Amino acid sequence: MTTGDDKERLPLTFPDWPTYREFQTELIAVFASEGITDATVKQIGAATTGWEMDPNKPLTPWSPQMPAEFVVFSGQSLIQVMELNTPVDKTVVWQGRYVFLLNVAHEQNGFYDTSVGRNLAVLASRWSDRLSKQAAQGFSFRLCLSDQSFEGPYTDGIVVMSA
Repeated sequence: MTTGDDKERLPLTFPDWPTYREFQTELIAVFASEGITDATVKQIGAATTGWEMDPNKPLTPWSPQMPAEFVVFSGQSLIQVMELNTPVDKTVVWQGRYVFLLNVAHEQNGFYDTSVGRNLAVLASRWSDRLSKQAAQGFSFRLCLSDQSFEGPYTDGIVVMSA
């Protein structure tokens, strides 16, 4: 797995390149520990553009209080959640299709109930604390229903790591 992409932009979430590289290294280690070799992770949201771009939210400039949102594209991770019969997140639809699976599902298993999901949740919590993010606005990972990275309003962003 590799870090970054050809754009090599520093997301606003991170104060400097060494901190960002440390996060990338820890993220790669999570997937490696799970034997997942096909993951691509993008950071999305205002920290990558400088502006809130979600079509369902007001257009506002980035601030340090905004969440650090990451999208995971991985067929191997999708297999884990499908084995748990994880429901889709019906609140996020693009071009008539659901985009993500639920991280936490009431009375059902969510992405964070899988082995890789639990490890990403721990990583998210640690980095939320480290960069002084409030829990509700901290780091989070969403598993996309596609195993291939694509561009769209909920998936545009900076490639943090790639298989």
